Amino acid sequence: MKPLKVGYDPGTTSAVAAIDIHGDLALRESSKHLSEPDVIDRLIDTGLPVLVASDKERTPSAVESLSASLGTELFEPQQDLLRSKKQELGDGANSHERDAEAAARHAFRRNRSRFRKLKRGARSSDKQTSDLVAQEFLDLAIGTQVDQENQTQSSGASTENGLRSRIGELEAENQDLREKISELKQGRLDSKVRQEEIRRMERKAVRAAKENQRLRQRLNDKQEEAEQLKQALNQSHESGVVPVFNGGQPAERCVTESRETAQKLRENGVNARHIDEVDGERFADFMVCDDFPELQVEEMVG
Repeated sequence: MKPLKVGYDPGTTSAVAAIDIHGDLALRESSKHLSEPDVIDRLIDTGLPVLVASDKERTPSAVESLSASLGTELFEPQQDLLRSKKQELGDGANSHERDAEAAARHAFRRNRSRFRKLKRGARSSDKQTSDLVAQEFLDLAIGTQVDQENQTQSSGASTENGLRSRIGELEAENQDLREKISELKQGRLDSKVRQEEIRRMERKAVRAAKENQRLRQRLNDKQEEAEQLKQALNQSHESGVVPVFNGGQPAERCVTESRETAQKLRENGVNARHIDEVDGERFADFMVCDDFPELQVEEMVG
């Protein structure tokens, strides 16, 4: 079965989208009656979900639930996707389908280096890329590898503090839930109602515990990534460390998230490339490139 990166936009009208390891759209659907079991059925019929994402920094509980039910890795963007970004990445019959597809494609982009690594591994072995992708991401879902967001986003004191704060919140929430479960067990509610409420609380406590564990792993990986970033920045300019251009005075070589900006910079003699055109790892405002193309004369004249 082909591995799928899934974008999910829950709500009164829910939408789900999935793309394969080549970035091709495999599923996009929305409905006012699209329940989680319906979504799971659609996805299983289409392929093997290995990652679930939303377009929100704070993942909606319905998206967490879908990821947990499927046993996949959960991708969280560093911030809510802007409307312009979602319009660039997604499409569909309505905004819900667009948002779901945008979430899937954003997660795909943020994991490009991992996919490339797995493709190289498949070429040097007798295994299929799809098998390696499934193994890598499904292993991650149970905590045996690093979180995908840590592979692509910068680390820093503010991020680590935010993770520590969230871990504390989850531990407190988990304790509150356990106390409520205990109170319910001792209460005098109708037996059927009480048992259903206990089961609901226990499911919520399990989800909180899982997120707590995942965030602890994420914190550890952020600290590792900080060390990797220091090592990358200690390399010489020739080794492939280039800045991400976000305005101001550009460096001689740089990458940008805007193709139009990259073109304008090249016409002005700056060797600028769109971030998708360069192989390498991104660390906050820098990118460590495997190979950075030289600026050609014809590019300077448009």
